[in-house]
Amino acid sequence: MKTSLIRLAVGAALAAALVGGAQAQAPAAAATLKVKASTNAADTGRCTTATLLFAKVSQKEGEPADPQMVELAGYWIDYLKTKDEAFQSAALEGMKTTTEGYTAALDKDPATSIAKLGDDALGCLLFLE
Repeated sequence: MKTSLIRLAVGAALAAALVGGAQAQAPAAAATLKVKASTNAADTGRCTTATLLFAKVSQKEGEPADPQMVELAGYWIDYLKTKDEAFQSAALEGMKTTTEGYTAALDKDPATSIAKLGDDALGCLLFLE
């Protein structure tokens, strides 16, 4: 299961990189949401991971990931890119902790873990404005 989660994370990161390019080409009016400036590094790391992984695990076989979830993950990645190195390092630690938590949970109960992952990803909407 750990290998699967790592593959999901890598795939989601690639999708997010593609979203970054697509967002750069999108009209300015389309980018209406942003991460609140008061969002801390731990929440940034957790939300980046949760949205990336949920975009990937919610993907149906042979179809692209849900565009809204990929877009949401893009907001977190864009926010993280604007921060200094210390913030990014702390956020990466949050990403690591979150990934380890989901890995352990997925090994025990995949269905419940995926539902929790979705709840966490949607809960991250509270940090957007």
